[in-house]
Amino acid sequence: MVRVCVVGCGTLGLKVAGALSYFGHSVRVWDRDRAALDSAHERLRLDRCELRRDGLLLQRAGAGRVTLLARLDEALADARIVFECVSEDAAVKEETFARLSAAAAETAILASCTLRVPISALAARVQRPERVLGVRFLYPVYYVPEVEVTPGPATSRHTMDAVTQFLTHMGLTPFLRCGPEPVVLDDEQREQRRRWRRQRLAAAAAGAASTETRYAPQLAFAGNLVSAADVSPAGGGAHDCAVCMDAPRDCVMAPCHHLCTCCRCARLLRGRRDACPICRQPIQDFIRVYMS
Repeated sequence: MVRVCVVGCGTLGLKVAGALSYFGHSVRVWDRDRAALDSAHERLRLDRCELRRDGLLLQRAGAGRVTLLARLDEALADARIVFECVSEDAAVKEETFARLSAAAAETAILASCTLRVPISALAARVQRPERVLGVRFLYPVYYVPEVEVTPGPATSRHTMDAVTQFLTHMGLTPFLRCGPEPVVLDDEQREQRRRWRRQRLAAAAAGAASTETRYAPQLAFAGNLVSAADVSPAGGGAHDCAVCMDAPRDCVMAPCHHLCTCCRCARLLRGRRDACPICRQPIQDFIRVYMS
């Protein structure tokens, strides 16, 4: 269980809070709009009813708890990760991050759900900008496994590793944004994930083993759509490092997002200015991933 804070309980923020509570986390929610706070419990109840009706929720309540608070300092107390979900307005978000910097713990990770506001602009309003990054849950959140992660120029490796581990421990799939445009799922893609989630829950209820599905590579660009023959070295397993063929694949390359090597080999490739073994793009960095 991780204590988290969601700042802003509009449509997206409240769904993020509800989803995190179902994974067992202690969630505190703050919004400057008292009317939004007053209606939040009813909106969460309606979400639960809709999810149960669609076969997307088996239990009546989550393992965690959602607490609504009118004071920001109380909502931020002891929060390890803060998810900013206020309106998509640069000035509002920058002001919010300045307040978070002053009120949250110095070690708290500050994550923005922004679509287009530069992370660098938000980090500029924060002491210790290395703890700031973008973390955007794709709408409608509850049954979508992908989470878009956008590091800023100052974001530290520790921050990226902590957020990646937090997300993957919930069975979610963090992926790096490729280019300036955010990923937005269309109706067909949402329905695909709805069906997958329903099937997975049905299999779990029947006691059958389910296979984790990773959609993230299909969200970036056509260059990520490679065949199994391209990523599975001859004589090695499908999950072995494509370089040493010994250690498991445990990192993604940036900016191409391919999962093809272990961290040790990725470090060697980056050190000698080599390219991704799959797409041959230059390696700027690599991000450790944790498999759930």
